[in-house]
Amino acid sequence: MSAQVPHLSSATPPTPARFGVAAVALTVVLAAVTLGAWAQAFFGAEAGLRIGNRSGGIVSRLQVCLPGGECLERASLWPHESWRVPLPEGVTRAEVSVQTQGQRQGQGQPVTLDSDRPAQLIVTQGGQIERQ
Repeated sequence: MSAQVPHLSSATPPTPARFGVAAVALTVVLAAVTLGAWAQAFFGAEAGLRIGNRSGGIVSRLQVCLPGGECLERASLWPHESWRVPLPEGVTRAEVSVQTQGQRQGQGQPVTLDSDRPAQLIVTQGGQIERQ
């Protein structure tokens, strides 16, 4: 006796989901908001200070001192990394000092800050600080 296997019909191929105009519009709006937020984060023109490391080595200590005596520090800054220093509103001067490979660089370099865009400094080889 042979057993008969019931014949099953093939499954219906899945149909692609259909989106309405509202879903497409919502996707476009969310994409635009996301891109705008990323652009503001990376290219925003906030007042403040940005320090980049182009020294070729690790900067082991950065210090930014404000006129009131308050200092902000960062333990290390890797090559090609930058630090956006959060400064209080209205601060127009700061003093920046760095330490590279165990060598402290002088008393620090005074920096004048603009009220409408960040000052950009670069730590070069030998731990020198240059304004960009």
